[in-house]
Amino acid sequence: MKIGHFALVALAAAAGTANAAVLSFSSSTAGGSWTWGGNGSNVHDNTGTSAPIILDIDDNNGPLSTLSVSTQFDANYTLAFAGTTNLGNGAFAYNYLASGSFSFQDVVSGTTLLTVNFSNCLFTARGSATAWFTTASLQGQPGAGASVNMVWSGASLPAYGLVPGPLTGDFGFEHVAINTSGAIPYAGQNPGVGLTNNLPNANWFSEGSFSATTAIPAPGSIALLGAVGYGLSLRLYLRAQRELGYRYELDGESDERSEKPHYAWVCPPCRRSMFAIAQGAMWAVELPMQVVPCGDADRPLPGARYVNDGENSGPLGDEDRRNYHP
Repeated sequence: MKIGHFALVALAAAAGTANAAVLSFSSSTAGGSWTWGGNGSNVHDNTGTSAPIILDIDDNNGPLSTLSVSTQFDANYTLAFAGTTNLGNGAFAYNYLASGSFSFQDVVSGTTLLTVNFSNCLFTARGSATAWFTTASLQGQPGAGASVNMVWSGASLPAYGLVPGPLTGDFGFEHVAINTSGAIPYAGQNPGVGLTNNLPNANWFSEGSFSATTAIPAPGSIALLGAVGYGLSLRLYLRAQRELGYRYELDGESDERSEKPHYAWVCPPCRRSMFAIAQGAMWAVELPMQVVPCGDADRPLPGARYVNDGENSGPLGDEDRRNYHP
């Protein structure tokens, strides 16, 4: 028994986004199980292969027909109590930080279509001083300490605005008819669930719905994000190296980056050459190798070449260009 209807709308609201799509997830009309279950700090799906959820893929209300795929919905997340809000008249809002994941898998092929990992998102349940009532919600919005990572791993469907890769966006789950009976059909038995230390103290069940907005970044924006973030990422990587006890600093004084010279800043072609030479020396010890002469007319010595001519377009922005020497 699942009455959840899921809608996931891809945005194309700004330059740097593209491939808008509308995905809708509708629960099985066959019934026979609750959408959600939980106990204590754990919340999980309560679906199975006997009650698949139908994933509808639409081309953002375009001319193409809707694609419908039978999927297995899997979800698991945990709650960490954050506090309560007194709503008056004996009612309270229980707030939690939720972290976990959910996915949709094609029943026929076994291919995972959509995967979402999230952390520190807001879960709220309305209740009394000692119990949840019958409704709750999970808000998955990145930022302010929360993270949401979505990935489409299904077939490439460019006409529908879907290609394998990351999505950005937010999502929300609604839980309704929370109860501890688990009865099917349900006629209102044992509504809500009691609390111990602000967490459910019994197995509970609920129906559910899901909605989300996503944006599929255009290739140009992905490249731009990579270029902007790489320099910072490398510096974090170098700091992690040092904290782990690895030292690849070189002799010399600090430069305009206020950093000691480091192997990572070596001219990129030279860096690759040194790596190849070192690897070759190690293999020469392990395996007999025939030395192939080079440098004659037939086999000229290879030379360094700066292969990326775009201004500020190297992996470290203009630093690779400044480090390069012919």
